[in-house]
Amino acid sequence: MFIQELMQYQIQYKQNVFLKEYTTLHIGGRAHIMIFPKSVQEIEQCLKLCQKYDMIYVVLGKGSNILASDQGYHGVIINLTMFCEMKRLDGQRICVQSGATLKNVCDFCLQQELTGLEFACGIPGTIGGAVYMNAGAYGGEMQDVVEKVVYLDDKGVKTLSHSEMQFSYRHSYFSQQKGIILEVICCLKIGDKELMKKQMNDLMRRRHEK
Repeated sequence: MFIQELMQYQIQYKQNVFLKEYTTLHIGGRAHIMIFPKSVQEIEQCLKLCQKYDMIYVVLGKGSNILASDQGYHGVIINLTMFCEMKRLDGQRICVQSGATLKNVCDFCLQQELTGLEFACGIPGTIGGAVYMNAGAYGGEMQDVVEKVVYLDDKGVKTLSHSEMQFSYRHSYFSQQKGIILEVICCLKIGDKELMKKQMNDLMRRRHEK
């Protein structure tokens, strides 16, 4: 019935997929069901179905920093990699859906000539995962640019301001509280495209050398 309802709501899914194909360490056995929602409404529907059929679930992005068991996962995996739109808001702010990779976000900022996220250009994973753990590198952290975060929990869609995110070293509000990060609003600065590109290339070179 769970699968039938997914089909009814036209939510993309796969059955019996190997987690090793969805983790950067390329490890992990079979996952019973993996869902690929493309909108907030589809994510909400996934949670409702999991609750309705009493199914455990876990949220996955690009699968970086994930140690997936060879025994697999006998529940639902909500894969957010198709939930990845980006747009520029007024002035120096961008809104990014949580499944967007940091590389794509940095490339988008480069095109928009908005500086502040260059430090993240070589970090694997999605912006949602980066906010979750306050990822950082080369002197920068997500807390330096995040203005607010929109997320979903059992009670609906909510918003956290920067001060409410409880950022610290590799820690955020979501390290202790349940919730699916939906959108991240970042406040950046107007930058010089050539200088930004040079810095990003330099950071990528330094990362590969290590």
